[in-house]
Amino acid sequence: MTFLFWLACGTAFRIVSSVFGIPPSTVHEMTNRILSKIVASADHFIKIPPEAELGVIGAAFARAAQSAVFSVCVGAIGGVHIKTLCPGQLHDQHIDRKLKYSISMQAIVDHQGQFINIMAGFPGSYQDSRILRYSSVYRRSLYPPRGYFLVGDSGYPCMREPITIITPYKEPGLIPQKREFNTALSKARICVEQSFGMMKTRWSSIFIKDVEVRLRKGVQVLAACAIMHNICVLNNDLFAPELQQPVLPRQQPRDEADGIRHRDIMLALFRAERNV
Repeated sequence: MTFLFWLACGTAFRIVSSVFGIPPSTVHEMTNRILSKIVASADHFIKIPPEAELGVIGAAFARAAQSAVFSVCVGAIGGVHIKTLCPGQLHDQHIDRKLKYSISMQAIVDHQGQFINIMAGFPGSYQDSRILRYSSVYRRSLYPPRGYFLVGDSGYPCMREPITIITPYKEPGLIPQKREFNTALSKARICVEQSFGMMKTRWSSIFIKDVEVRLRKGVQVLAACAIMHNICVLNNDLFAPELQQPVLPRQQPRDEADGIRHRDIMLALFRAERNV
């Protein structure tokens, strides 16, 4: 209870100490111990789904997008930031798009909004596309398997290799069919925003205040929030999240030629489906 109170309120140890009537040093020891135990369970609660489940996941994304073209979509990718005290000598690196000091987390979620892969700890100034290229899912082609794709926002490049990520067509001057395709893609991608929204609402103080912890512990806090989110989803503890307006990246990544061709093929299939 002490740990959950500290995490939900994002307050100092001395205040938690006063509320529970225990010494601050005990609060510090308890929160560190519970935090370590939760993070140690990451492999049990945050894991890539087996190939046998990909058909079910794809069918759910197709229903969300209202298009069979998305039946091989098996995840949505996105990023979230947590404000933190700035580490010494790293002021420039940790200033994010909102001009706050923060660290970031990249996450992939399935159709139920469960996190199936996370990577936390990069400075807030890093673009989503840069974090992607450092991640294990990209470097080791961990997910999705060949023949499947992820959906992402304009912060990611539209790409085919080493993993396939489909992003919206860029404004302005889009033809109606491309706008309709963007709408379908957004319906498929909204699950990652909903997951972040639920996590931010449940642990609102963590994402509103500057967490008074060192950088390494801030990474553990992000991971713990993601793990407990999955535990809540598994136990049907869901609610309407407070969605935030997306913030466009400072510089949009360049789409890759293979990714553009793959997206154009999807658009052609999407238009044919609509005509039928």
